[in-house]
Amino acid sequence: MKVTKFGKIVLSIILIAIAIFRWMFHDIADERMDLIFFGLVISALLIFIIPWESIKTFKAAGFELTIEQSVVKAAISGLGLNRINDEKLKKQLVKLEDEIISVRGGRVLWIDDNPHKVVGERRLLRSLGIQIITAISSESAEIILEEDNDFDLIITDVQRYGNSYKINNGVDIHEGVNFIVKLRQHLDQTIRDTPVVFYAAYDWERLVEFTRPAREIQPEPEISNSAIDFVPKVIKQLAKSRASAITYSSYKDPTLI
Repeated sequence: MKVTKFGKIVLSIILIAIAIFRWMFHDIADERMDLIFFGLVISALLIFIIPWESIKTFKAAGFELTIEQSVVKAAISGLGLNRINDEKLKKQLVKLEDEIISVRGGRVLWIDDNPHKVVGERRLLRSLGIQIITAISSESAEIILEEDNDFDLIITDVQRYGNSYKINNGVDIHEGVNFIVKLRQHLDQTIRDTPVVFYAAYDWERLVEFTRPAREIQPEPEISNSAIDFVPKVIKQLAKSRASAITYSSYKDPTLI
């Protein structure tokens, strides 16, 4: 059973109700009753305020209690996170349980001229039930999008060669950024509005600066330079994308001759 804010509220309300009941039907001058009353009130407040689901160890007066988080272990197993070795990343993903469930079956177009360098991240996303389609250049990505525009997310690097800089007078080596600027002008609204995550090895300050031309256009892309930050952002973006309503025509549009 997952500890939720709603569950804590319900339990707190129950304890407060019991405390009020004792106050109404017992002698309020009774010292023992007062202790029980205030004990129930304080317990209700502690249940609501303390993030019990994140506590692993409790220490007090030389006593130590380690809490076995079987809930977390079960969640990891159920979400397919057993193959992830990074404990910090694993904990972040457990918190995104609902989002991970919703992104299963999501489709991602990943553009990177060195795909072998991100094979670990790709395998991680695939282990969560996300379909990854790869492209090693803007040209190959364009071909894929013209044949199939049904993607929930585009992931792209920043630095690679290409000709998209001619569209926006961008830095020629920043083809990843220039290509997204180009896509934001696409005639197909589905392609034009597809969410984007930039994933590059630059330090944060340069990543912010280099991606600025694309981030000044809506919808604004996410940026990341580490797997621990990147994977949760991808999941959140995918969950948001897949939560939007599906629009379609009542009848198939005729092909213009």
